[in-house]
Amino acid sequence: MSITKIGRDWRARALAGLAVVSLIVGCSTGGSGSEEPTAEAPDVSTVTVAMTASSEPDTGFDPVYGWGSASHVHEPLVQSTLIKTDVDLGFENDLATDYSVSDDGMTWKFTIRDDAKFTNGNTVTAKDVAFTINEVVTNTGAVADLNKVKEATATSDTEVEIAMKQPDNTLLYTLAVLGIVPADEYGDNYGKNPIGSGRYKLESWEQGKQAIFVANPDYYGEAPKMERLVVVFMDEDAGIAAVKAGQVDVAYVSATHADQHMDGYELFSAKTVDSRGISFPVVPEGSPKREGMDGAEHEVGNNVTSDRALRQAMNYAVDRDVLADHVLNGHGTPAYSVADGMPWASDAMKVETDVDKAKTILEDAGWAEGDDGVRVKHDGTRAEFTLVYPATDPVRQALAAEFANQMKEIGINIGPDPLLVDIG
Repeated sequence: MSITKIGRDWRARALAGLAVVSLIVGCSTGGSGSEEPTAEAPDVSTVTVAMTASSEPDTGFDPVYGWGSASHVHEPLVQSTLIKTDVDLGFENDLATDYSVSDDGMTWKFTIRDDAKFTNGNTVTAKDVAFTINEVVTNTGAVADLNKVKEATATSDTEVEIAMKQPDNTLLYTLAVLGIVPADEYGDNYGKNPIGSGRYKLESWEQGKQAIFVANPDYYGEAPKMERLVVVFMDEDAGIAAVKAGQVDVAYVSATHADQHMDGYELFSAKTVDSRGISFPVVPEGSPKREGMDGAEHEVGNNVTSDRALRQAMNYAVDRDVLADHVLNGHGTPAYSVADGMPWASDAMKVETDVDKAKTILEDAGWAEGDDGVRVKHDGTRAEFTLVYPATDPVRQALAAEFANQMKEIGINIGPDPLLVDIG
């Protein structure tokens, strides 16, 4: 029997559960709560940050292959972007000084600044912008979503025009995290030795261990306050141990560890559009194989979750408020789609928890309660399945356990199963 999963890449129907708050543990500058700096205040010229191993880019620091725009969306650091977003998800210029779109949404025009330089000393031009966009459009391995773009053309050294296949109101959000690469220096090894025009330069990268960034002295904007940034990649437990040992200044922690007090450190909570949910196969077993993200074909299908009524029942039965409180220690909110908090989110996706309605849906669909409390269909199919999650992810582990516990109330038996796999 195929299995369901907890993940971010929801290619099957997904039951959204939680909007996750990003939690960072960082050094207190004084330790006494005083606003005045003390002699023991840490040197901010070098900051060491512990991040989870999954934060390390598999293909290096190459924007074409997802650096800055894949599962972990962020400023690409080494590269500049045409535009950037502010705290309210509005847009600000970065490399761009001006931009416009035609009335029909089919043509975008950008004017870029003429004082930005790559770390090899060359000036950033519209040619580099067009090259980056076209590389993403034509490269089958590219991660950024520019599938509605037809072609980008440099019409001068500082002007670039983007022709669309069809209008795309999310284009600016994609361009806000797509780092610009140099057309004349880009190649297969770019991810290991990136050249960019961003706030930082990559000083060194020990794969599986750490990456060191240093401030770019030729950056056109305000100089970063942290002159040297050391990012160490380790699992969360190791990161917390490093915090307790005083070996790192900042560490990312999941909400399951947010209730721990660590001397000399403070907890910083930031709102994000990150979310966790549960994906269900919507076709029965024996369906044609489908190509996965690894390029290989895989068996798909589940005779339980392919029943639409059962998925609807679970959507009504799950108590998202309890999930937020129990799984995230209150550091999160209920989620109903992967677009919650975004301009295109729809309130129509929201449902109120209604266990009685969930039971009625199951009864009407022929899922009768069995002697052991697990529902059974007339053909003998039992309402039970396995739910897998990465063994190293405490949030997904807690989500799987709490969700399984809630579904018992409507007669669905779910077996959480930790696997040593990366499911995104």
